[in-house]
Amino acid sequence: MSMSKSLDRPFVAVNGGKTVEQIKGIAFSFASEFRSLIHTPVLGFLVSFSTLNGSNTFNDSRYPKLKDLPTLLRNVNGDAHAVISYKTDFAHFYRDVESILSYEDIYKNGLCNGIDLNIAWPSLDEILRVRERFSDLKIIMRVSTEANGRQLDVKEVADRAEAYLPVVNYILIDKPEGHKPDHSIELYGEMDGRGVRCIGFCGAIGSDSAAHLVRSLRGNPKNHGFSIVVQDAVRSRENTPGNSISESTLDMGKVNSFLRSTTSALYESQVLWLIHQPA
Repeated sequence: MSMSKSLDRPFVAVNGGKTVEQIKGIAFSFASEFRSLIHTPVLGFLVSFSTLNGSNTFNDSRYPKLKDLPTLLRNVNGDAHAVISYKTDFAHFYRDVESILSYEDIYKNGLCNGIDLNIAWPSLDEILRVRERFSDLKIIMRVSTEANGRQLDVKEVADRAEAYLPVVNYILIDKPEGHKPDHSIELYGEMDGRGVRCIGFCGAIGSDSAAHLVRSLRGNPKNHGFSIVVQDAVRSRENTPGNSISESTLDMGKVNSFLRSTTSALYESQVLWLIHQPA
């Protein structure tokens, strides 16, 4: 199978679109902001173990129903790419990924470019099964400085992450929320120093923090080439009558603000990289 699109460059992803209108809105914003960047625009579609099995999940407003997923994926057009982000607490996830990508021939029809495994230190054996079954799929995994409630040091995280290469295509550093210690930039430097180039950031990412990341790292000219994934920071909370839990909805104003500030910082960094290229 050959896909009509590929995901071979660093990317900027907006996760959590659930309706065709939202997908078209994000795609329009991408078209406005990505004209001169090497980065690929990505729309991330969220699937959880609950929604895969037809159950409700916390904050349903960001999780499309499986039956709606093929239609949403077909509306990702132009230069944008589609990635499915799968979240589960179970160690054995291959069958779940297979079910998602086989649903209405999502993978076979080239509707999905990658799978983002939102799973704490996923089983390498399970990833190998995904790789064997879906050979053209880009596999993205997330790493953090926490595992089984234990804090890991930066070197330990980098050691663990290296074990997944070259089976996975991208490694995302999950920035912690709140006041937890944030060693994201230090971890990036450790992995970059080991020659790992397919790195990105996700988690507690917003307009200001994404631009700050780019500007913090651009002292090294090659550092314009990392990926960024945003999710919670482009949503607004709404209190639903009769519901004690507030739902969050995609906020296109926040999407536009995030893309504008992030792509501006990336463009500045990209220009710096070009300046440092040999004549």
